[in-house]
Amino acid sequence: PRADGRIATRNYIGILTSVNCSATVARAIADHFRRDIHPEALADYPHVDGVVALTHHSGCAMDAEGDGLKMLQRTLGGYACHPNFAGVLIIGLGCETNQIPRLLATQGLAESPGLRTFTIQDSGGTVHTIRKGIELVR
Repeated sequence: PRADGRIATRNYIGILTSVNCSATVARAIADHFRRDIHPEALADYPHVDGVVALTHHSGCAMDAEGDGLKMLQRTLGGYACHPNFAGVLIIGLGCETNQIPRLLATQGLAESPGLRTFTIQDSGGTVHTIRKGIELVR
């Protein structure tokens, strides 16, 4: 069971994107932990089923008060607190309409050891963000 008592059937680490622009970074982090590519990457974590990137084609240049943004935020919020995710990273670019602080606020989420957020721009670019994401997953 999770800390809040919910029961999970899987134990994944989720990498969510606030915007399509961070999808490549999210996939690169998840690929680092693919057992068929890097079987040793999760060797020290036998109870982790895997690392999965959940990306989309939205988040930028949206109506800040529109239904599209609200639906995207509800969807991401649902994934972020799903019991089958033992931990979640949310990665943004930094300049998108779907800003991470607002996403967290509208969905009643807060950063914690199991929910970490950061942006590519604040992390110093793509390569630094991928490295940071890999370290946080570990």
